[in-house]
Amino acid sequence: MKVDSKAGRVALLIVVASIATVAAACASQASRPPACAELLPVTAKNRLARTFPGWAVLELAQLRQDERELFLEKSDSGCPGVAVGEFRRSGETAYAVVIVRTVRELREARLVLLYLQDGGYRIELLREQADFASYPVVHKGSPGSYSAFYDKERRIEAKHETIVFEILEATATVFYWEAGEFRDLLISD
Repeated sequence: MKVDSKAGRVALLIVVASIATVAAACASQASRPPACAELLPVTAKNRLARTFPGWAVLELAQLRQDERELFLEKSDSGCPGVAVGEFRRSGETAYAVVIVRTVRELREARLVLLYLQDGGYRIELLREQADFASYPVVHKGSPGSYSAFYDKERRIEAKHETIVFEILEATATVFYWEAGEFRDLLISD
């Protein structure tokens, strides 16, 4: 395409720059992980909001930069606040969620599990934590053997996917389904 006038060249330059800006914005948006709360079905999100008003799902942006990098190495979801898996039984999708709030400079976190039962989402509180330096994160663990951190002879065999609740580079607890309930095992400290 040949542009003869100076005004035509300026207009073409503006169009090309606009296209480049839009393309860069789209690429940036595509590489950004989705908001953690968006991983939850709408009815689960609504149930969580009604049950825990003032609490929010932990987002990647709330972690320090070094914690973000560590978390992204461990998790393929890009979301430290939600782990999706078959934690209770095969074929049943459940959501392990870290919700957080700050009250008078005290940070609080809760690990909850949401799963469908009788046509609605049921919420089970698995752990509460307060006054911490780093936010705890959650990710999905594989079925299999886990050893207790302080007692290596204590081993469990998880039949389903597990929930790993972790303060990065500090402590990790695995939650596993056994005999109709969740049990926990400290695997790192």
